[in-house]
Amino acid sequence: MPAFEIKCDVSGAVEGMEKLLGDDLPFAVALFLTKQAQTGQKAARGLEQSGIFRLRNDWTVRNTKIEAATKKNLQSIVYTDTSNWTTGAPDYLPRQGEGGERVPVDGRQHLAIPTDYLRRLAGGPDKPIPDWLRPKALLEYARNNGKWTAVRGKLRGQLRGAPQAVRGMYFFRVTFKSGAEGILARYVSDPREQVYPMYIFVTRAHLRKRFPMEQSVEQQLAQSMDQDFERAALEVFTNRDLGWARVTF
Repeated sequence: MPAFEIKCDVSGAVEGMEKLLGDDLPFAVALFLTKQAQTGQKAARGLEQSGIFRLRNDWTVRNTKIEAATKKNLQSIVYTDTSNWTTGAPDYLPRQGEGGERVPVDGRQHLAIPTDYLRRLAGGPDKPIPDWLRPKALLEYARNNGKWTAVRGKLRGQLRGAPQAVRGMYFFRVTFKSGAEGILARYVSDPREQVYPMYIFVTRAHLRKRFPMEQSVEQQLAQSMDQDFERAALEVFTNRDLGWARVTF
């Protein structure tokens, strides 16, 4: 039987595999991890918008962010960044998920807790409190820094330029027998001078767990893992030239 020789050039295959292991595969994994972070971010933002919080603007949702993975750092992160750089108040979302104590910051001595009556003025228990009903605004009027009106010969701060619901009210800060403080209100036209509580000031407040971000994100990631990996792999390897091996006889 005559001898014959087979030559197989696998250098292209080896080069291709080296490229796959050294470049393409880590990139695909990094892309997959980033897509998982984006999925988790979407889940967290959806939870924030589900009615758990009374959102006055898009601050909370906008500051739920991600850190993308890279080939050199195969780790992606979903995180919140709702700390207040102006006042020094820490990120408030972790406390909503874990529970804990809330205390005053930025040199303040008290937390202002809105009453049910104030909530009704704001439009209901699930509505955000507008600027003209927030503690700072009412304290300004309580210190007679607003417009003036005469009530039985005495000057009181009256809120003007605000909605009709509170335009005929005046506000004052009081100390109760218990030692606690608060903001009360009266209607100028009320001859009985009925008092309405607006805020109660406390030195600390306990926050209950009500924001299961970690559980929500983990649940969504488990459901979308296969889809995210498939999407990442297709983006990296689709239309890729995989003809590495060249075999000659």
